Amino acid sequence: TVSDNNTSVTVNCGTFDGELSPQEMLTCTGEYTLQQTDIDAGSFMNEATATGTPPVGDDVSDDDDDMQTFTPDPSIDLVKEGTYSDFNGDGVVNAGDKIEYTFKVTNTGNVTLSGVTVSDMNAAVTVDCGTFDGELDPQEMYTCTGEYTLQQTDIDAGSFMNEATA
Repeated sequence: TVSDNNTSVTVNCGTFDGELSPQEMLTCTGEYTLQQTDIDAGSFMNEATATGTPPVGDDVSDDDDDMQTFTPDPSIDLVKEGTYSDFNGDGVVNAGDKIEYTFKVTNTGNVTLSGVTVSDMNAAVTVDCGTFDGELDPQEMYTCTGEYTLQQTDIDAGSFMNEATA
């Protein structure tokens, strides 16, 4: 018999009748679907066992393993979008009006990211990520929000520019 130590691997030996002559070789196949934990770990180790019963004596067996390694490719993307809000509704940009921000942070890599934070370079911009636990699986996106209250100096300058980091 041929068995795999991982119950997620089904061993297929085709139409094998269970007997091997001396020096005869049998090729079986198996397949495993990678899990995110395997990729995060950077490798997957698997072991199989072949066991046979000789005409006389105890069973014989042999184990062999296979190690597959994966290259981590961590990557993160932040998209910050601001929308002007006429806070007092007078149709004119005034000090006290707001810029409302969305910060969309996405794990664009192949490994899980932990300790993810979003911060704005301007201390006056508040960033709220709600109940975000700081962990992003590959391709997962989380949206934070923020807001900035325009100052007269921003209006006098004709613009307000700032930067955020994830």
